[in-house]
Amino acid sequence: MTKNKISVKNRYTGKVIIEGEFESIKELLEKNRESNLSWCDLSRCDLFRSDLYGCNLSGCNLSWCNLSMSNLSWCDLSRCDLFRSDLSGCNLSWCNLSGCDLSGCDLSGCDLSGANLSGSKIKISQQENLIKSLGIIVEEEK
Repeated sequence: MTKNKISVKNRYTGKVIIEGEFESIKELLEKNRESNLSWCDLSRCDLFRSDLYGCNLSGCNLSWCNLSMSNLSWCDLSRCDLFRSDLSGCNLSWCNLSGCDLSGCDLSGCDLSGANLSGSKIKISQQENLIKSLGIIVEEEK
């Protein structure tokens, strides 16, 4: 596969955080997990099956991303915009999702054990998948 010059910038200041020759944005992120990637615009990226364990992606725009089947455990995703992203089958265990916009995300089959979801936004239609992902069993009242 050919390599392309790819740069990731802070979405507010325009400052380049990472720049280099990579096959894809997925490769750039996986090879720079230790970098502070907060406040980047990564919207509409295809990050299917990415291993981003422990990344600092706080405040990033990750809306409309395909993050399905990815490992995002122990990531800081606080204040991220994840609107309409595909998080199906993701490992989000011990992830900081506080203050995130999860509206319209596909949360089916994701692991949210130990995740911090305080202040996160979801739609009413997502509550069933969220409850299942948290491992909560809801029973009828007797």
